[in-house]
Amino acid sequence: METKILLGFLVFATLCHLGYSCSCLPMSFTKKYCDADFVAKVRVRSNLKNPSGQQDFNDFYKIRRIGAPWKGSVKRRTRVYTASNDAMCGVYLQKGKKYLLAGNMVGNKLRINLCSSIYERTPLSRQIRKMKKNRRLCIPTIFNANKFRAARTSGK
Repeated sequence: METKILLGFLVFATLCHLGYSCSCLPMSFTKKYCDADFVAKVRVRSNLKNPSGQQDFNDFYKIRRIGAPWKGSVKRRTRVYTASNDAMCGVYLQKGKKYLLAGNMVGNKLRINLCSSIYERTPLSRQIRKMKKNRRLCIPTIFNANKFRAARTSGK
């Protein structure tokens, strides 16, 4: 009888964990870089802003791009959006710190989450610095093959 109760509790605890947490598949920086719509070095200019006051995906940080973007189009001063909390894959960035961010464009908004590449600007590994110079390392995958085909056929 005690075994059944213990087993029931373990199943319940596992289901609660799966329902209320963010999890990401492990990926290399190269894969994250290739799948990202933008990659840029930035400095965070504000604490997390939550204009609606609700738990949603429209919270943002004000950022300033440092140098040219590594990939994609990122304005000099803009916002990067994330979820309200880490259970929804929201990201915490510290005001005043520098980061290398890789994320996606949704409409005209830059979006990051816990599954994005977010590196505090300490000395970056050789592999990461190499990606900036050699974008041909990105091999089309099933997830970004349509973007690759569209860019190739439009002559970009």
